[in-house]
Amino acid sequence: MIDLIPSGQQRLHLLLSGGLIMPSWLRTTLGVLLVLAGFVWFLQGISVLPGTFMRGSTLWTVIGAVVAIGGLSLLGVFRNRTGK
Repeated sequence: MIDLIPSGQQRLHLLLSGGLIMPSWLRTTLGVLLVLAGFVWFLQGISVLPGTFMRGSTLWTVIGAVVAIGGLSLLGVFRNRTGK
């Protein structure tokens, strides 16, 4: 019988090797949400979008960029596409 739930040591190996135990639809959904939120925070930080306390704040510019890059990495944008 095939064990679908990885053992503790297998999970540790997956996490240390950069593999996330997550269905692809969940990874895609989280990636898109993070990119959108990060982009909005970035635009508020650089005073493009009006409205909140985040407007014109360098902190929110940096947070937005980091969150958007994290979302892009979940979407696999930075993967090597050579097939190796």
